Amino acid sequence: MTAAAVSKISLTAPEKLQAIVIARPSHRASMEVDLKELLTSARGRATVVFYLATAHLKSIVDAITASGYPSSTPATVVYRATWGDQKIVTGTLEDVVEKVEREGIARDYILIVGPPNTPDLRRGAPRSVVYSREKQHQKRQE
Repeated sequence: MTAAAVSKISLTAPEKLQAIVIARPSHRASMEVDLKELLTSARGRATVVFYLATAHLKSIVDAITASGYPSSTPATVVYRATWGDQKIVTGTLEDVVEKVEREGIARDYILIVGPPNTPDLRRGAPRSVVYSREKQHQKRQE
């Protein structure tokens, strides 16, 4: 969540995209869930966040596009969020690997994939009412 916050990314869009999938890909140990199957079911319905993507960015992006995500899908890499040497690289699935390599980032990053911040998705989406004064909350004194 910190990576999304420092990137000014909303991981969801009210009434349009309400799910977040967090995955930690592993090339050493087998995953219980098939990555392609997970991505296929999430496509268009969830923002996908890869935690500790390490040096496998290209293979992860290849798996994402093989699962049917368009190459124009927004992708953001956040390196060492909140640290003094933090870097944020934004792009698409088509160009994010090259941009990350150009920045010299090889580990300690989060990859965020999905459309919540595209104008097409946000257009017409209502603002979240979670913190609205009109919404009843257990802790809010009325």
